[in-house]
Amino acid sequence: MEITERDLFNYVFYKNTLAEDKAEYLGSTDIYKDEIDFFNSLKNTLSVETNSEIKKKIAQKIPVYDFSNLTRQTGIIVLYPVIEKSKKGKKDKGLVLATDSAELKTQQTSQTFYDEKKEYLIKLVYSESETKIFVFSTSESELKNLKLTLHPNEKEYFLKDNSNPLEVNENITAESILLEFT
Repeated sequence: MEITERDLFNYVFYKNTLAEDKAEYLGSTDIYKDEIDFFNSLKNTLSVETNSEIKKKIAQKIPVYDFSNLTRQTGIIVLYPVIEKSKKGKKDKGLVLATDSAELKTQQTSQTFYDEKKEYLIKLVYSESETKIFVFSTSESELKNLKLTLHPNEKEYFLKDNSNPLEVNENITAESILLEFT
């Protein structure tokens, strides 16, 4: 059974929209435990408001976060990376050597971003030679005509809607992402 990032997100935020067989599978397996735990912790933080003064002080210390020229009238939403707490005693798996072959199996990694109001979440999923960009709305609405600008390199990507991830045939990095509805 193929489980996508969207399935994992929906399992935590909107379980009723997930196919019944996928929901049962995710509820009965530990394979995606870390991902589900991450989305659960993110969901729990949605109700906790970070003091805006603290956010401003942090942003002032980091040059790449200086988006002072953006105003609410522009319609541009700034998303910042989520800092995941590392679990004590958990080892980084990195590359895994398969016991029955001499080939290396690469592990997918990801980076998550969300906006100040925690209304939008963008997840970059990295594999060996590509990046998938998932865009989610915590209000479960379909987003259309999206422009994503990744900073600091200012690469721009366009999505017709957020029903499927954008696949980029290279590994891309971002320290923040601007989301704009065009």
